[in-house]
Amino acid sequence: MGAGPLSRPVLLFGASGRLGRAVVSRGGRPLRRIAWENAKAWTAGEARAAVGDALDWARAAGGDGLDVVLASGLISPSCSAAEIEAGNVAFPLMVARAALAVAGVRCLTFGTILEHFADIAAVNRYVRSKRSLAAGLTAPGRLMHLRLHTLYGGGAPSPHMFTGQMAAALAARTPFAMTSGRQLREYHHVDDVAASMAALLDRDWGGLGASLDLSSGQPVALRVLAEAVFGRLGRLGDLRLGEAGEAGPDNDGRIFPRSPDWLLPAGREPVAGVCRWLCDCLEART
Repeated sequence: MGAGPLSRPVLLFGASGRLGRAVVSRGGRPLRRIAWENAKAWTAGEARAAVGDALDWARAAGGDGLDVVLASGLISPSCSAAEIEAGNVAFPLMVARAALAVAGVRCLTFGTILEHFADIAAVNRYVRSKRSLAAGLTAPGRLMHLRLHTLYGGGAPSPHMFTGQMAAALAARTPFAMTSGRQLREYHHVDDVAASMAALLDRDWGGLGASLDLSSGQPVALRVLAEAVFGRLGRLGDLRLGEAGEAGPDNDGRIFPRSPDWLLPAGREPVAGVCRWLCDCLEART
């Protein structure tokens, strides 16, 4: 397995999302962006043509190939089952197959660490879609599926996420009812994930397999995170642990092995990082 560095320009889908924005801000290599909104109605032939055109551009830019990065996707629970299937499975698989049809092109997709839990996938359409996507990627060395934990930073939290729900209650100065908070989560700053992605693109994928987990091995229980956030703002009295009942299937105890240092160097302390981020977001609202 070669350690690089490789010189491969990037064709990026999802540049307006949290991770896509971090990739764009990081820079470091020629980058061509395609909005998912402009591409979601592509046929397979149009996808192959776009990849081929991007490869010509990459070679003209001095690259020795092209990496297609699919940072687009639908995460909101308000999306319909058909929207989730189209955006998270059918479209990325079509682009990945287009990449395979053109020599010199690789394709990187993103998933969630929760794909490892079949019981969660059974009740969560987003997780189920990412499992379906990973199952369709069968060309190790050219196709890679990177499973992520929860991202923070890079703008305001998404309203449906746990951090977004906390931020909404804190901004409104209302009580926050939650579960007992036993669920485990890793929180990774989006800029650190963008750096990991760059490190992965700088390597030959031979010997890495078809998928990787990006893990620090340092999860935090949601209860601990909530107590830290509300405590930092002097609002512990507004935290109502256990009042929301218990959630459905979740990760209540599994700790994932730490990724190698080349992929994820030792980074930020997640609880402190999330606290600072949410405080900054709340200040920006006022």
